[in-house]
Amino acid sequence: MTRLLAAGALLFGGAASMLRAQGPLLADLLPAPPDPSPVSTIDTTGGSSFAPRPGDVLTPNTRQNTPDLKIGVRAGINRSNYTNDRYLNNVALDVGDVSGETDIYTSAAGFGYQLGADLEYPLNQAVSVLVGAEYAHVSFGSRGSVQEPCVRSDGSEATGMSIHEFKAQLDYLKIAATAKLTFSSWYLTAGLTAEHAFSTSLERTRRFGSPDSYYPGATKRQVIEESGEIPSPSTLHYGIRLGAGILYRLSDRLQFAPELTLDFGISTINKSPNSDLGVYGISATLRYDLR
Repeated sequence: MTRLLAAGALLFGGAASMLRAQGPLLADLLPAPPDPSPVSTIDTTGGSSFAPRPGDVLTPNTRQNTPDLKIGVRAGINRSNYTNDRYLNNVALDVGDVSGETDIYTSAAGFGYQLGADLEYPLNQAVSVLVGAEYAHVSFGSRGSVQEPCVRSDGSEATGMSIHEFKAQLDYLKIAATAKLTFSSWYLTAGLTAEHAFSTSLERTRRFGSPDSYYPGATKRQVIEESGEIPSPSTLHYGIRLGAGILYRLSDRLQFAPELTLDFGISTINKSPNSDLGVYGISATLRYDLR
């Protein structure tokens, strides 16, 4: 038995010697661990691909994307829409034997024109603030038939058919402050307006259609013409402005835009407590980049 153990040990030792002679041990076959390397740092000098660039999120304060200040001029036409529940001198309608005035004097419309200029201050590529001044000539009127008292040629009193026609005109100096949201080829605006009427006029004509009908009075009159100013116009008339335009670039610094503006009145135009006026305009606008 002792001889067998000695023979086995001798055989195992010989095999190990042969393996060492033939090649490296298993541990020698494993790769050596890599050497630790220093933590990467961002190169702010521009030599690395990680260096911040102008306008990059790493340096937001260096962005150069704010557009130039712009000055604009515009000219166009407008259509006004007037509503009320009484006449502009604050007199009630359809009183007594009179009927039909409500259909004429409570709603009227007309065309006018406007001129203006504005300054656009960009906050970034999309949002800017517009401050402008405009002159607007506003006109509205209406026409219709009214049943009202008359006197016949024989002196008898009756009710006859007459035609009423009125026209009002206002010249406004308007200040507008709006926010502008610009897309690639169009924009939207929203803001407030305040306007002062420095000149007004009001004309009314009433006439009987029948040759045998006259207005009551000392003289026989079939036609009455009245003219003057709108009674007690408001010092300031306020409104909400919404608008939109399409952008066309004529050159590197000049833009053209057909523009729609909607001014909805939020205050009365005169002493008549329910008088309301909205003005809707279409303008041709030129804007120039100031550099």
